[in-house]
Amino acid sequence: MRFLAVPLWTLVAIVWGCRSASPRVAGVVAITRSALTPALAATLDRNGRFVLPEPAYRGTSPARADTIARAALAFAARMAKANPGNGAGAPPSSPDTLVPCGRRYYVLPVIDRLPADLPRPFSLPYLPRWIVPFCLPNGRSPVSVEVADAIPVIQAEKGEFVGSFFSQGEYARYPSGEDEDAYLPLSPEKAAVFVATQTRALVAEVPVAIMTHSGNLGNVSPAKCMRWRITLDKPVRLVGEYGEYHTSEVYVRLRNYCFGEPVLQVADREQKEGGSIEYPRFGRNNNIESTQWVKVVFTRPLQFDVVRRVD
Repeated sequence: MRFLAVPLWTLVAIVWGCRSASPRVAGVVAITRSALTPALAATLDRNGRFVLPEPAYRGTSPARADTIARAALAFAARMAKANPGNGAGAPPSSPDTLVPCGRRYYVLPVIDRLPADLPRPFSLPYLPRWIVPFCLPNGRSPVSVEVADAIPVIQAEKGEFVGSFFSQGEYARYPSGEDEDAYLPLSPEKAAVFVATQTRALVAEVPVAIMTHSGNLGNVSPAKCMRWRITLDKPVRLVGEYGEYHTSEVYVRLRNYCFGEPVLQVADREQKEGGSIEYPRFGRNNNIESTQWVKVVFTRPLQFDVVRRVD
């Protein structure tokens, strides 16, 4: 069994969603029902897509996530107008023409419980977050906004930030790629069809997404470029670089995370049980006085093997 060095800030997440009124989403893939068990196929919506479960949340409700996301687009548009020479951060479309798309996603990290003494700015990257994709009237999704599920600090009303909105990383805005399937690089429908084809087994449960990037709201979209966890109706025999597996739980991600062809994976048999989060402690004049460490427990897999089916 290999021992892969994995950064401690690597996060894993489950993606959920909820339905809302929206325009027709361009590029939505209706799943092939023959790839699913009859019980799962019976739960698809009228567009042939998975109905994603309604999540529980910690501090940011679905409505508040939508409000913060709208305010983020409005703020970006206002900054672009005030600084026309600087295209960085400019929204691809006017926020007035954008509405939330058909599914809102909720993403859980690999660390379910954070130490109470971890300062807020350093805990935000490890918290769950909402993904709110926005669509144009033609259904194309040019942008998504991620909002951390945290006790609120920034506030928004009627689609605008109010008061102080120093977010400390509560939200981030990401443009959509040209080839993304219904505002995701790899949709759960495409992932399910891929797994059924590769394993010759049926998908038995709604796919669950696990982030393959770090959880901070930085210059990559940590929740959109995910690894889907898929449960099959029976165990299948798979072989990878690190051995053989007989399992009904498999994973799919794009080879290059945000682009490329899908690859089939399983979780390594041995996983790190926990690690530490490092953060600086600041003194006067914001000088770093010391480095602090807090221990965390990983509750979802961090190491994977690329596999193929064997008969």
